[in-house]
Parts: sequence; C-alpha cells; structure tokens
Amino acid sequence: MKTLQRAFEQTTNELPQTLLAELIGEKAAKHGISLSAKKRAALAKSVLNGRASITVDRWKWWDRRNVVLDLNAEDFEKVSEGIGKFTEQVPALIEELTDRMATEMLADLTKRWRKQSKLVRGDLSAFRSRLYERWKKPIELLRMLHTMCLEVGTSINAEVARSRSAKKTPHLFEVLRRSHARACQITSEILMLLEGGFADGALARWRTLHELSVVASLVADHGEDLAVRYIQHEGIESKRAADEYQQCAPRLGYEPIAEDELDRIRAEFDNLIQKYGKPYGTPNGWAAHHLNHPRPMFGDLDRAAKIDHLRAHYRMASHKVHANPKGVFFQLGLSSETPRILAGPSNSGLSEPGQGTALSLVHVTSILVTLQPTLDNNVTVRALVRLVDMVAEAFAAAEAQLTADETAVRSARRR
Repeated sequence: MKTLQRAFEQTTNELPQTLLAELIGEKAAKHGISLSAKKRAALAKSVLNGRASITVDRWKWWDRRNVVLDLNAEDFEKVSEGIGKFTEQVPALIEELTDRMATEMLADLTKRWRKQSKLVRGDLSAFRSRLYERWKKPIELLRMLHTMCLEVGTSINAEVARSRSAKKTPHLFEVLRRSHARACQITSEILMLLEGGFADGALARWRTLHELSVVASLVADHGEDLAVRYIQHEGIESKRAADEYQQCAPRLGYEPIAEDELDRIRAEFDNLIQKYGKPYGTPNGWAAHHLNHPRPMFGDLDRAAKIDHLRAHYRMASHKVHANPKGVFFQLGLSSETPRILAGPSNSGLSEPGQGTALSLVHVTSILVTLQPTLDNNVTVRALVRLVDMVAEAFAAAEAQLTADETAVRSARRR
C-alpha cells in the first residue's frame, strides 16, 4: 500500500543528486564528452560527498587528455533553484498524480470486484454457518420468544382497540403499543447482528431496547397524564432539531427551513413551556413533573422505573454507542486473551446482548399486557418469563463451551 509513497520519497531524496548529474552531463558535453547516466550519477554522488571538482576522461584514441570539471557557487545555485522549483510544483504534482491514480485504482477494483465479491460472500457465508452451529440453540430460542412477543402485540392491539380502556386512556395505549412495536423491531435487528457475529453492535441496540423498557414502565406507572406529556415532548425535540439543522444547512448546501415553518415549531415549543414549565424543555423534561426533578437524566428515569439494577450493563452498552476509550479498547467479540484488533464479525461475546434482549423485550411485552390482563394473556406472559430463563441458560452454555474450546486450542498450541 505504500509503493507510491516510497517512490515519491525516493525521488525527493535523490533530487539533488539527479539535478547535479544533469549539470555535470551538460558541462562534460561542452568538452565533447558524453557521460552515461550511471557515470553522471557516480560523479554527482562524489560531489555531494565533498569534492568541488571532478576529472573525466575524453576516451578518444587521438586525444587522451583528462578534463577537469570545476563546480562553482553559480552551479550549486542552479541546482538549488531546480530544487526550489520542484518544491513549488510538488502540491500540484501530488494533486494530479493522486487524482489520476485514484481513478485508475477504482476502475481496476470495479473491474475485479465481481469475482472478489463472490469470494468475500463465500467467506461470510461459511463463517455464519459455523457461528450458527455453535449458537443455534440460544438464537432459535430468542427467535421463538421474539415471535411470541410479536403475536402478543398483534393480539393486544386488536383487543384493546375494541375495549373501552382505549377510549379512556388513548395516549397511554398509543405510547405502550408503539413502544412494544419498536422493541420488536429492534429485537429483529439484534437477531441479525447476533447471527452476523456482531456482539458489540447487538449490545448497542440493546441499549435502546432497555431505554424503551424504562420509558414504558414509567408511562404505565403514571398513566394517561404522563403519556400525554411524553407524546407532546416531540414538540420540544423538533425545536432543538430545527435549530441544529438551521446551523448546519449553509455548510451542507441544504435549503434552510422556511420561516413560516420555523415560526410554527417555535410557537409550539413556547406553548409547551408555558403549559408545563421550563423543566419540560430539557431532554427528558416529559418526566420532570412526575419525578419531581428539574432536569431528569436517564439514570433518574431507570431508578424511578426500578430497573436501575441493569445500570452497569447499560453503561457497558453505552461504550458501544459512543467513541470513548472504553468502547475503542474493549470489545465483546474478542476473548480476553486475544491480543488482536477486531474489525469485523466474531463468534465470541453473543451471550451478553442475547440475554439482555430477551429480558428487555419480555419486560416491554408484559407492560403492554397490563392494558388487557386477561387470563390468556397472563398465561402467555408467564410462559415468556420462563422462556427468558431458557434463553439466558442456552446463551451461557454456548459461551462456556466456546471458552472451553478456545482454552483447549491454546493448550494444544503450547505443546
């Protein structure tokens, strides 16, 4: 990958000798002597090593005189000027060279990519097959749990829509059913990441699933009033998003938001602040009144929802979302004894996100069931809770077997 860089550095380093060799060739030509490129380079090198004059042979049978070529300050100034001109041209030369080479490189890669893509996809397919064989039981149990939760959501939506409770607490119903739908969608994403060998990505998505679990718990506990505040808080977030967009639009070349639309967004924001108070304008301000907190953070939300026992897991998942050092240096997909950098999929570390996903999805599902706590629905929730234990045990067993296999392989290599 450094072929061009090495060639450029070599040319730059050899430039004084190259220019001096050309000058020596010109001086020798004035005396009727033609020097080979190799001879010119050798003479230039000797000058750079400290010789102020050099002697060359005419090599003609009728004229055996030696010719002395003196190099004066004017000659060295000429070489220096040549170096200066080259240096001035370097940026343009680099720009032209890199643009031409990049075009040629992309053309070559595009030409070869069909064959290369087949090889890459083949390797990925083989890897995923091996991963699935190792993690088949926990992944299929999690998929079964996910399917059951989807069916519960479909059933509850139909039942509640026909009941009187939906008319009494329409906002509560809307928040919980949408939270559950999104939880199911995120679980689908996590399943794809687990099957692909992306444990860190799966844990990052679990972070959002946990947040949904916390929000659903709080809204369900406090009822219709908090549900209304939660839904209307979108007006606060729209104002913040609009302000940021207006700041970024000029640099991105985007059209700014029209003034009448901005006025509408700002008016909605002002009305909400007037209605609910200044704390409502904070990121989690929808919960400020019910938590009696002027600026609630997510830690305040999960404590109020009584799910703060997962705080350490949430913190670890947060490292996978942000670019902090912990997220860069700690990877679930690498075993503790692997001194490598992970830049792709791995068959390690799937247990943590798999177990967390099962727990949080069932929690959101059980909250949705509180809208229609029939005997059938309660039985289903009880079955889901038991299935969570089965999922957790299967993931733990697969992780333990993987660790044992890796230990055996390392022991065999040391022998």
